[in-house]
Amino acid sequence: RKAVEMTGLGEGEQALDVCCGSGDLTRLLASKVGHQGKAVGLDFARPMLQYAAAKTSKIQSNGAKKGAAEITWLKGDAMKLPFGDGQFDGVTVGYGLR
Repeated sequence: RKAVEMTGLGEGEQALDVCCGSGDLTRLLASKVGHQGKAVGLDFARPMLQYAAAKTSKIQSNGAKKGAAEITWLKGDAMKLPFGDGQFDGVTVGYGLR
């Protein structure tokens, strides 16, 4: 939670979580930027992305995380990000550093 606060993100902004793993940090970012924002979770491991998406769906079906941004789960390489410079207002790499 502290990492999310340190991004300085606000409502309606765009967030990227590189090496998102199970998506825990990505979901927190989505809550931070709200339903008008954008959150992207990027990971090289498709099984982790599938797990993250399934976990997110389960949480949402239980009524949690209302008002959060919709999350885009994307397979990609952290060393070759498929985004332009300045596309996101805040970026985290929590699981990539563990």
